Amino acid sequence: MPTDPTRKTPAKHAPEHAPLEDAKSRGPRLRRGAEACAQPAPAETIGEWWRRENAKAFASSNRWVDQEGLPLARYRQF
Repeated sequence: MPTDPTRKTPAKHAPEHAPLEDAKSRGPRLRRGAEACAQPAPAETIGEWWRRENAKAFASSNRWVDQEGLPLARYRQF
């Protein structure tokens, strides 16, 4: 009996969950680690990391503005 190429067959697991399912089958210690990695990081944590990573750039930009003034400041209306 030939298969119909237009017929869709449901997948057992979504591809993004495959690593988590594999870890669950390997034991509780690996499963807990995989579950922790599968959770998205809170936005607050990402924001803190971003500020730490860019602290040098912020300091450099602020130092330049302190020395040179704001670029295009003469065109400001306020």
